[in-house]
Amino acid sequence: MRRPTRPVGLLGIVVFAGLAGLTGFAVPVVRAGTVYTAIDLSPRGSIGNAAYGAAAGRQVGIVGGAHAALWDGTAAGFVDLHPAQLGVLASYALGIGGGQQVGYGADAANLDHLHALLWTGSASSAVDLTPAGYKVALATGIDGTRQFGYGSAAEPLVDPLADHALMWNGSAAGFTDLNPTGMTLSRILGAGGGQQVGWARGPGTNDSTHATLWTGSAANTVDLAPPGSRQSEAFGASGGQQVGYAVMSGDALGNRHALLWHGGAASVVTLEPAGFVQSEAYGTNGLQQVGYGKRAEGGGPALSVHALLWNGSATDYVDLHSFLPSQFAVSYARGIDENGNIAGYAFEDPSESLLGRHAILWVPVQVPEPSGAGALALLGTCLLARRRKFAKNEALPGLC
Repeated sequence: MRRPTRPVGLLGIVVFAGLAGLTGFAVPVVRAGTVYTAIDLSPRGSIGNAAYGAAAGRQVGIVGGAHAALWDGTAAGFVDLHPAQLGVLASYALGIGGGQQVGYGADAANLDHLHALLWTGSASSAVDLTPAGYKVALATGIDGTRQFGYGSAAEPLVDPLADHALMWNGSAAGFTDLNPTGMTLSRILGAGGGQQVGWARGPGTNDSTHATLWTGSAANTVDLAPPGSRQSEAFGASGGQQVGYAVMSGDALGNRHALLWHGGAASVVTLEPAGFVQSEAYGTNGLQQVGYGKRAEGGGPALSVHALLWNGSATDYVDLHSFLPSQFAVSYARGIDENGNIAGYAFEDPSESLLGRHAILWVPVQVPEPSGAGALALLGTCLLARRRKFAKNEALPGLC
C-alpha cells in the first residue's frame, strides 16, 4: 500500500448509511493453539472506519471517514474524540498509550494546515500540540508521558517536504525538535519502550529515506537502513523491537518488504513470507509483529492483500484475513497491544473504497489442542459461534 507524501487535510467526510449484516466466515487455520475472534468496531450505520493503534484493551482510529475514535474493544463502547471546539473539520487518532491518545486534525479554515492533537479519553480533553508558527503538525505515537510525531513551519503547498521529527511533553510550548544532525527531513511515526522510530533524510543518507531509531534526543539516533536498500521506514517500536519495511536496490518494481530490527541495521530480520511480493510491518508489542502482505491469487495477475501477524520470522506467521467473514476482500493490521489484541481494518471492495472500510479488532483465543475428529468438531463449533456473533459486533465469551 503506497502512502501519500503528506496526509491530506481532509481525508473524508462524515457519511452515514445502513450496512448489511456480516456473514460467511472463511475457515481459519488453527495454529499453535490460537485462533482469532474478529470484531467489527464500526458503529452502527457508519462507514469509512479504521483502527490504527491498540494498548491496554483499547483502540484508536477513525469513524465516518473524519472523526477520531476511541474504542474499548466493542462497537458499543465507541467514543467520538472529534474536537470541534479546536476549529478542526476532520480528526484522526493514530496512537494510544498510558491513558493518552494522539493524532491530528485538519483546520476548518485551511484544510492544508494540520494540528497535532492529544486526548485523554474524551473530545473535551483535546489539547492542540501544534507549536507556534507551525503550519503542519501530526502526533503519531506515545512513550510514557511524552508524545512524538513531526511538523513544519513551512506552508505545505509551498514546501511540502520540510518536516522535522518532534517531541512534546503534553503542550504546544513543551516541544523539542528531534531532527538528527546533518539531516534535512525527518518524521517519527511510532514510539514505545523508550524508543521512537520513523525516518530521516539528508546528505548523510545520499538524500534517500532511511529508517531511523531515536531514544528521546536528536543527538542519539541509529540508522536502521539495511545494507543494499534504497529506501526504508520504521513504523512501530516496543520491547526493544522496531518494525517497518525496506525497498532493495535491485528491486525494479520498488516493492516494499516487511522488516524487524533489534536496535541496529545489522540486526535486521526479513519478515516477508515465501510467495509474497510485498509486505510492511506496522506494529509490534515486543514479541509479535503485525502488518500486511500481498501475493498472487489463483495463478493470475491479481494480488490479494491480507493482514498478517508474525512471531519474529518469515516462516512463523498467521494470515489474519482468514478469520474475517467472506465479504471482506482486503485487510490490514496496524497495531498490537501487550495482550496480543490487534487493531486494523478491512475493505469489502478490492479497490479499497472508503465506503466499505470497517474498523476491525482481532482478539486471540487460546484453544485446547485435541487430536483428530475432536479438534475438527471443536473448530467447527467455534466458527459457527463466531459467525453468529460477528454480525452483532460482540466478542465471544469463553473458549470461542
